[in-house]
Amino acid sequence: MGHVHGEGEKRDCPYLGVLQEIWEVWDGEHEQIMAQSFSHFNSLYLGQLQELVSHHNTGNTQGAINEAIDFMSVSMNFLRWSGLSAHEIYDAIKDRVDTRYRGKVRAIIDRDAGRYGA
Repeated sequence: MGHVHGEGEKRDCPYLGVLQEIWEVWDGEHEQIMAQSFSHFNSLYLGQLQELVSHHNTGNTQGAINEAIDFMSVSMNFLRWSGLSAHEIYDAIKDRVDTRYRGKVRAIIDRDAGRYGA
């Protein structure tokens, strides 16, 4: 069950921490984000991944870090596009951590090593 919010509360969710800042900075473009297609986000993810790899391959650690942060920004906008509010994003992240990762990270690492050679 999700966390409780007061009636009439803003769309903001202080529980998102610094991710709330990503949410807020894109608020002015909410309608533009909502008008996009899935392929828009697919293209953004692929482009960000190429940039991250390029920065990594040239030893540009800060550039790679910036691209990883851009992944979070694209992800927040994808979740917005998917119809989630900031509060629902918090709940979805919390649920995913609790059901997918907590107590299972060693199995995930081992599985990914076999699956992806990671």
